[in-house]
Amino acid sequence: AWRKQLTPPSSTMIPPEAPLPHSDALLAITAYTNAMISPSSNLSIIAMQEPIEKQRYLGALFYSMDESTRWLNTITQQLERDDSKVICGANHDKTRLNYLRNVFDTFFVGDIQPYLSKINSLYLDVQPALEALDGQLPKTTPFLAYSDAYLGGAHYQDFQLSIKNHVGYWQRLFKRCQLQVGNQAKK
Repeated sequence: AWRKQLTPPSSTMIPPEAPLPHSDALLAITAYTNAMISPSSNLSIIAMQEPIEKQRYLGALFYSMDESTRWLNTITQQLERDDSKVICGANHDKTRLNYLRNVFDTFFVGDIQPYLSKINSLYLDVQPALEALDGQLPKTTPFLAYSDAYLGGAHYQDFQLSIKNHVGYWQRLFKRCQLQVGNQAKK
């Protein structure tokens, strides 16, 4: 059951329209971790097995976080590579700058940022249980890299850095071109 829970699906990300769950799996993961810390509790491991096995919460979350990180890093690298083609100042192409501002408003602010926020919230919901679980598991070599990446939060830190770098690019571009975005630009 735990292997299924911790294994990322081959190509299924958490859908953007999915509600933020406090699912049975999340509750079972937290209860299981608490049972490991306090073995004298009256929690039934058998009762926790079904939601851990049936709701593949962690694997989908880890996969979504990793794929979002990969895509953000790729897009940020492309934007930085082509940044010199964006001309600002007196002779700038207003159409191109408006196009970039609209891309930012429509896609990043409208779709991508809410999705990244959802992934962030889902991870933060389960992070205390993951850290506690990580502290209870033996540090064996085959599992150590996975444990550090997901339970210990290394991939979450990568996810956060990719968001910071991507937002930083847009901030630098808009500052350089003296563009206002969002609600200020529409006033």
